[in-house]
Amino acid sequence: MRVILYPYGGLANRMRVIDSTVNMCRSCDCLSIIWYQDWGMKCGWTDLFLPVNFIYDRQMSKTMRRIFTYYQKNLVIKTLLLILYKLHILYFCDMENASKIDEIRKNWGKYLYCIIRSWEAYYPQPQFHNELFRLKDELRLNTELSKISKNTMGVHIRRTDNIWAIEHSPICLFEERMKIELEKNPLTDFYLCSDDQSVKEHFQLGIWKDKVTIPNGLLDRGSKDGIIQAACEMYALSTTTKILGSYWSSFGEIAARLGNIEIEICTTSPKS
Repeated sequence: MRVILYPYGGLANRMRVIDSTVNMCRSCDCLSIIWYQDWGMKCGWTDLFLPVNFIYDRQMSKTMRRIFTYYQKNLVIKTLLLILYKLHILYFCDMENASKIDEIRKNWGKYLYCIIRSWEAYYPQPQFHNELFRLKDELRLNTELSKISKNTMGVHIRRTDNIWAIEHSPICLFEERMKIELEKNPLTDFYLCSDDQSVKEHFQLGIWKDKVTIPNGLLDRGSKDGIIQAACEMYALSTTTKILGSYWSSFGEIAARLGNIEIEICTTSPKS
């Protein structure tokens, strides 16, 4: 079965769906991943990472864009996809929600071609595919890594457009957990990442002034430079002792998976 993957969303979402698809394929000989730029990703694969022979920097073709946009509304497209599905020629899956996970597992390997668009970790395994995600900007990465000591705990506070993180992961919860860690070990320091400048400023004052190290790179998810900076911060987080993360945010989750370390979600939600 030939598999074509269109990962979408932000950096961490794309990384986790690539990892899942590689797990599902087992052999990457029949896998093509199209890394296209959109509102959630204004940066090419080879701007971020070293080349991988089955991952391509391409814009989504007009035909595929039309299919993804209209496959639920356009009767002709819908009928054509259904016919190809019934003939076991093409399995088309636009995974807009987690309910598609069981469906894609059930249909795996039964078709000549499989086209997937997803942001979901639909087939995670214990070992994350770190070898696929080798950062290109070593200088900037080493700048962030130099801020981490053997006693550094990672903190990721997600804000801006993530209403779930804002509502369920208030700053006070992070401060409570950080104070507990300091009581356990006064030598503990913190590497704090956030997409909100006001959060960073908050932790540069008072009792946190000498205990919290904050990256000072560009805060801009809509620019190539901002995404490269975010990727370097993610990798730095992955080298800490543990991560205090935000509710409904994949950034800290993927950092923890890269480093194979614990992540504790600071949240008021009982479902986390």
